[in-house]
Amino acid sequence: MSDFSTKIKEQRVNTKISLQDLASKSKIPLRYLNWLENDELNKLPAPVYMIGILEVYAKFYKLNPDELIKDYFEAIGKPETPKQPSNQHKKRFNLNPELLRLVIVVLTFSLVLAYFIYQITSLNFKPTILLTPLADMTTANQTLVFSGHLKPINSRLTINNQDIWVSESGEFSQELFLNPGSNIFIISAISKYGKRTELIRKILRE
Repeated sequence: MSDFSTKIKEQRVNTKISLQDLASKSKIPLRYLNWLENDELNKLPAPVYMIGILEVYAKFYKLNPDELIKDYFEAIGKPETPKQPSNQHKKRFNLNPELLRLVIVVLTFSLVLAYFIYQITSLNFKPTILLTPLADMTTANQTLVFSGHLKPINSRLTINNQDIWVSESGEFSQELFLNPGSNIFIISAISKYGKRTELIRKILRE
């Protein structure tokens, strides 16, 4: 029997634990433990898989895993299979300063270009007015509330040349007096680029 198998068996015997209990607690298959202790190392899985099994075994008994793995490879007469490098030893990605500057320049240029396109596009759009009342109407009331939503909110809103206050969310509401008979209201919105939108409401007061 090899010194390696003897060492494995003595480790278990000294701790007074059965093979069945060791297999149950360590989660190492019972047949692997039998082969390890009986010097039937040729029946074990490939060495690359045995590294993981021996690491579990070493952790269970609080042994040095590197020494245990080294003894195993000496027992089977093969050179030790190098371990896969852990994540902490992998080469870290270093961002080249020139590449970093290029990325910053490209991002800056893209933002400026997007803003420029937005400004150019805004020049061609008229303000949008969602208005209540939706259409011409007849009423017996002396006043009528004109309300709605304006977009963009930085446009100037007027009703019959009277400035109307618009909230930060674009909402507006204004109560206006109605003369007996026909009343014409011109609702006008002018963007900061001079684009104008007009709505006309004819309100008949009975």
